[in-house]
Amino acid sequence: MKTSTGLPYRRSVRLPKVDYAAAGRWMITICTFRRQHIFGKITNGVIELNLLGKIAALQWEASRLLRPEIELDEWTVMPNHLHGIVFIPDSNLETRPASGVTVRPARSLGSFVAGYKAAVTSAIRAEMHDTRFKVWQDSFHEHGIRSMHALDRLRIYVRENPIRWLEDPENI
Repeated sequence: MKTSTGLPYRRSVRLPKVDYAAAGRWMITICTFRRQHIFGKITNGVIELNLLGKIAALQWEASRLLRPEIELDEWTVMPNHLHGIVFIPDSNLETRPASGVTVRPARSLGSFVAGYKAAVTSAIRAEMHDTRFKVWQDSFHEHGIRSMHALDRLRIYVRENPIRWLEDPENI
């Protein structure tokens, strides 16, 4: 199916009644294009980042300064994805758009991820001297964290992700 402009229609994977600019904690997963192992390798349960993986890690850390509306928690860069726990504090509530607006709200989870992905893509393309290199899949996965127990469990999951790498069915 195509839109009125002739572009292919893309179905949003975001939940329709969730306010992604509201205060909350989120676990996000961002996968590389075609889940290619471009960020490094796992050896004995430890991630060994290559240059591209170091760029992804440095840009994640730079997000603390560039995007102060988002607080970073536990995170890890894997060979073909990134897991991160982020917190959106209450101070963002006044920036939400009016209902019916189809643009990504400023200071939202989607805005944060888009900015991060763009920064990593730009830096990697410059490093590789390849303006067409595809770094990321188009979207990202998110999971709302609703309790401290869930937060603690997800922190362990993120921290131990490299240890479980060989058990991951997506690790091909």
